[in-house]
Amino acid sequence: MKLISMLVAAILVGTPLQLLAQTAGAGTLSTIESLANTIQANDEKIGALNRQHLESYDAENQKLLALKKKLNDLIAEKANALKELRSGLYCSQCKRPKSEIERGGSETYQGHLRRVNGVSVPATKEHIDSKMAEYDRLIAAQEELIKKFQTEENEFTRKRADIDKQMNELRGKTDDMRAKIVALSKDYKDKVVQEAKSITLTWVDEILRTLAEKHYAEDRINIINVKLSELQQEEAKAVSELKEKVAKKVEQDKKQLNEKITTNRSRINELDQLHKDRISRLRSELNALRTKLSSIKSELQLNTKLTAEEKTAMDANSKELENRISQQVSEIQAHEEKYSTDRRQLLAEIKQAEDKIWELTVNLSSIQEEALKGLRNAFTTKRKILQDAHTARIASLERLGSLVNNKTDVYRKKQSEYDAKANNERIRLLRACEKAGCSCYGRDAQGEFNLIANNRLTCVGSMDNLHANNSVYYGCEEESVRYKSHYHSWVNGLSDSDMDALRKSSSKTRYDMILNKITN
Repeated sequence: MKLISMLVAAILVGTPLQLLAQTAGAGTLSTIESLANTIQANDEKIGALNRQHLESYDAENQKLLALKKKLNDLIAEKANALKELRSGLYCSQCKRPKSEIERGGSETYQGHLRRVNGVSVPATKEHIDSKMAEYDRLIAAQEELIKKFQTEENEFTRKRADIDKQMNELRGKTDDMRAKIVALSKDYKDKVVQEAKSITLTWVDEILRTLAEKHYAEDRINIINVKLSELQQEEAKAVSELKEKVAKKVEQDKKQLNEKITTNRSRINELDQLHKDRISRLRSELNALRTKLSSIKSELQLNTKLTAEEKTAMDANSKELENRISQQVSEIQAHEEKYSTDRRQLLAEIKQAEDKIWELTVNLSSIQEEALKGLRNAFTTKRKILQDAHTARIASLERLGSLVNNKTDVYRKKQSEYDAKANNERIRLLRACEKAGCSCYGRDAQGEFNLIANNRLTCVGSMDNLHANNSVYYGCEEESVRYKSHYHSWVNGLSDSDMDALRKSSSKTRYDMILNKITN
């Protein structure tokens, strides 16, 4: 029934139903959310491109290994071909050795001889030299291909350049959208704050109307109310100053933590680069040692003309290379382990600092409230003394006081309903800005609304304490205009004897000031 009543009331006052659950900044917020979703999509694309960027290094290495394997296969095939040419495994028809015929795997050497009606014959010296020269050209061409692949632009470097370009374009678009989100978030906050000022002034006017009538019936109670207002302002200032002091301390702690994060990230970048450079050099040296070892072993295996002394020297050289390879592998493993350990340590420190920053950020209000306990207790004690005196004199004002309270409750209910809408939008804004990865205005729009709404009620309290005042005071410019209009309609009917009675109070000077201002 309550929901139905609200809907009927909305229709009667001409309020569109779709506006019941949103603020004036809802349209701007929807635009921010749309941009944030686009940024998130861009971030996902950048992540996918970055993975392709990293994967290209592995693919590039695999191709290099394949090229090197082909080179080694050619070298081995050359050695086998030389054996076969000398031993008679040579086709008299096609003039090719056994290993070359069987290279493709489509037929065996014997099957080939039968197919072409060839026979195995020893190759001539001239043909052997020609075939060896042909292999040398193939080997040289493969070595040149490897060199160009390693030193010149290839399909993998071109792919990475294209990926970098795409990522930079996406990042540029994302930065533009983030800037737009920041601008829109400021516009969102301005709209909510402007709406808050307008609707809360309308709400508070109903309270001010009754309050003016209540003040018309008040006399000496106003003195105590003035003191309550002054105490309230003093407390608000003291609370504000203490909160600001605590907030500055928290910001300083966060700044130091952010500096540590920045330093560690720089150290990680330096560590990554040093690791990349060193591991590349170590692996290159390892590959060179392995190639040299393979060459020696091939020479020992294939060269039958080596003397005993030459074999002994080459065996010694082979063992020395194996020891150096083992040492090189150990050095690479040790370096990898140290790099991983150092990097994990730096990342752990960054995570710890980020967690602490988050803790300080989300717990700021709790930290401030803890610091305010003693201050609030002192102000509570002072206020209690004044309220006890006020209670003794309030009996004659009970009806109007209750009516003011009832209208204040209605005001707070409206404030609570609007606060729920603002809080929902605040959460959406926070999520959108977090999704977009940018700092936004408007995070405090809900707080600004409540500050405005609470200040309106504070102004009611101030006016309740001070009666009416023709000059601007306590930051209640708009409220005082509305209040004075209502209050003057009552005060202008006071008789001379009523005015004289007020002047006979013990706080004559204070009341003279108030009465002079409200009657001018």
